[in-house]
Amino acid sequence: MKRICLYTLLCLFVLAATKLEAGQGISKNKSASLATGKSADFAGSWQGNEQCQSVSAAVAVVVITTDGPNQVYISGVYSMQGKIRGVIKDNTITIPRQTVVDPNFKNMAIEGSLTLGASGKTLTGVFTVLNNNQRDGCTVNYHRE
Repeated sequence: MKRICLYTLLCLFVLAATKLEAGQGISKNKSASLATGKSADFAGSWQGNEQCQSVSAAVAVVVITTDGPNQVYISGVYSMQGKIRGVIKDNTITIPRQTVVDPNFKNMAIEGSLTLGASGKTLTGVFTVLNNNQRDGCTVNYHRE
């Protein structure tokens, strides 16, 4: 009896695997979207401005690269060359408090968030920078063509 059940389960498994290979069952497009995730919506080069309490940039260029379906690396914020890690949930990148290694700054830390606009062409947010224990708050507006 156990052999019959085991044989039946094995046959069902083989049948299910055959259907998946033939394109039945789980959609191949669905698995492809899981591979890119939300990070692809944010990836690319963004231009805009940063209004900070201490240091502002009328023209800022920010580059976002993907690191998995829901994680990104951000560079260029606050003129930083170092990479900042961000985590995506829905249409927002959360930048958890982290130390940034950058040749132009000492004792640098950042935290904040960036939100993707409905068109997918705007990115707005706020972040706080600690530069050698000096706190600077910023509001940012970026866009892409």
